[in-house]
Amino acid sequence: MQLNHKVVDVNYSATNQKTTVTCEKGTKFTADYVVINVPLGVLKKKTLKFTPKLPEEKLKAIERIGFGNLCKVLVSFPRKVPWNREANYFAVVPYKINERGLFTQFVNLDAVAGVPAVLTFGSGNNAD
Repeated sequence: MQLNHKVVDVNYSATNQKTTVTCEKGTKFTADYVVINVPLGVLKKKTLKFTPKLPEEKLKAIERIGFGNLCKVLVSFPRKVPWNREANYFAVVPYKINERGLFTQFVNLDAVAGVPAVLTFGSGNNAD
């Protein structure tokens, strides 16, 4: 695995039988196998070139898949959390439908990682 190397081209042509990855600064890596883990937005913008181009079914799937906004908020406490330390998560379901998605799921980091904090999320329009 190589960190801090912006990949601009992935050549997986059948004639080579190996995959060559070219980075922004010209560095090249060649391997039998390559695992690519990039955000969907990178694939949608087509800033990463594939040689040969990805199969049409993959390109159509990339176009069809949607994604939205997600806002993460971490609230830390100076000492032990004021709720059940063993609950991994908890949730609040607002009565009004238009308020659902607005910080309704909470991960208890005290139970998960021993940190007196809670992680919550706003999604969709609530993350804007």
